[in-house]
Amino acid sequence: MLVCHCHAVTSSQVRGLVVDGVCTLNGIARMSGAGSDCGSCVSVIRDLIEHGATLGPGDRVGHLEHRERPENVVALPIPA
Repeated sequence: MLVCHCHAVTSSQVRGLVVDGVCTLNGIARMSGAGSDCGSCVSVIRDLIEHGATLGPGDRVGHLEHRERPENVVALPIPA
């Protein structure tokens, strides 16, 4: 499901970031661009962050490696 129309970010991509430890709206915005423009996807992103730990097998599909990140987004390392 497409979550952010401004940056073409899917729910699977957001869930993948949450699984990788990105658990804030600002973190998701920095890593994917989602939630950083018009804001219409913010409530959906918050829900995905809140329920991201309940992923089932196969839910983590498609990550941001396959598409170019927006130039205004800085990918920060995730602390281990």
